[in-house]
Amino acid sequence: PQGDDGAAGLGGLAVMTLPPLGFAEYLRLIGAEKTLLEPMRFGGRTMYAAPDPAALDRAFLAWLNGGGFPEIVLLPTASQAAGGGVAGGVEAACVRLAGLMLDEGLAARRGVADPAELQALFVRLARNTGCESSVEELAAASGLAKNTVRRYLDYLESAGLLRRMPRVHPAGGRFRRMRTFKIHLTAPCLFAGLFGPVGPGHPAMAALTETGVLAQWQGSAQQAGLHFARLPEGPVDLIGLDPDDGRPAWACALAGRDDSLD
Repeated sequence: PQGDDGAAGLGGLAVMTLPPLGFAEYLRLIGAEKTLLEPMRFGGRTMYAAPDPAALDRAFLAWLNGGGFPEIVLLPTASQAAGGGVAGGVEAACVRLAGLMLDEGLAARRGVADPAELQALFVRLARNTGCESSVEELAAASGLAKNTVRRYLDYLESAGLLRRMPRVHPAGGRFRRMRTFKIHLTAPCLFAGLFGPVGPGHPAMAALTETGVLAQWQGSAQQAGLHFARLPEGPVDLIGLDPDDGRPAWACALAGRDDSLD
C-alpha cells in the first residue's frame, strides 16, 4: 500500500531500501574481517590497515562477483547445486531479482509499454556500469525516443537496479539540469550475474570497482550528495557535497579507465 503521506512508491507501493551487502558486511559474514583488517588509531579516528593486501584484494574481487547476495555467501553448497557453481548461483539470484523488478505487470503500472525494450536498455546500462552518458546518447545507441529513455531510467532507478550520479561544475557548483550523468548498478555482482565473473585484468574491472565503492553509501542519507566532475587535468570520480552549502567537502580519484559507452 501507499505510505501514510499518500506518496506512491514503485507501482503504487511503499518502497523500502534494502541494499545489497557492503564489502565490510561481506567480510564480517564470511568471518574474515578480523584477519584481513587491523584497526588502528590515527588522528583520533579509527582507521584500518591491511596486513595482507593480496588477500584483501581477493576478497574484494569475490565480493564484486557475488558477495552482494547473502544466499550465495551463506549457502554456497545449495547455490552450486542449483546453479552450477558459485557463478551459477549468482546468475540465478540476478535472474530472480531482475525478473521481479522488470515484471511486465509492475512495469506497465509505471508507463512501460514494452518490457522487452526496458530489459534491453537495462542490459546495455549494466554492461556499461560506471560510464558517463546522457539521455541523448542512450537514445541514439538504443534507438528509443528520448522521453522513453527518461521514463525507463526513472523506472530502473525506482526499482533499485541502478542509480544515476550527477556531475558538478569544475568550479564545484551543481548544474541546473543533469545533462550528463554516470549510471551505476546498485550491486556490482549484477554484472557477474549477467555477463559472467570478472578477474583482475577484465576490461570492466575499474568501472566495477567504482560501482562497488559507490555501493557502500546505499541506504545512507549522504548518497544524495555524491557527484563526479570532469576537470582539464582529468576526471574526479567521486565528490561528496556538503549537505548545508552544497559545496564539495571531499573528493577522490580511482584507477584510470576508459569511460566510452559500448
